[in-house]
Amino acid sequence: EREKERINALNVFPVPDGDTGSNMASLMQRIVNEAQSYEHIGRTMESISSAAIAGSRGNSGIIFSEYLNGVYEGVKDLEVADVHQFHSAVLNGIKKAYNAIFNPVEGTILTVFRKAFHIDRTVQDFHDYFALAKVQADKALGETPEELEVLKLNHVVDADGLGWLFASNV
Repeated sequence: EREKERINALNVFPVPDGDTGSNMASLMQRIVNEAQSYEHIGRTMESISSAAIAGSRGNSGIIFSEYLNGVYEGVKDLEVADVHQFHSAVLNGIKKAYNAIFNPVEGTILTVFRKAFHIDRTVQDFHDYFALAKVQADKALGETPEELEVLKLNHVVDADGLGWLFASNV
């Protein structure tokens, strides 16, 4: 919510309609207001995914909610998950996000997802997992102008990717 205008100002792809920050803030507010935490990761992710789908607007909302839905699908039958099970669910979420878009384009939030979670099996605990993902996501976001010409021409990073980084730091 605090960063939505900053994200709106970066929004130049796929169209410069200046609503990505507003759409991401709306989706995150819906999750915060409606999602429930349970002692069962599958139930928790189902709650998060349902809230995200209900609150999704625009491309950013669709992509982010499909990512969360894919994570849910990967853990739905689990009460608890270890790092490797969770990572498999995240990879499923990334696949769902790519499949949600008719013509996926690199240099977008999709690329940031993919590069952030390019993590090898040697990572054993969640703290290290998310710390590494954060470092890689920051780097991937910084590279988006080199991957998508419209971002380079406008001297901005991908608005969706930045929105996701802000959302994941809540």
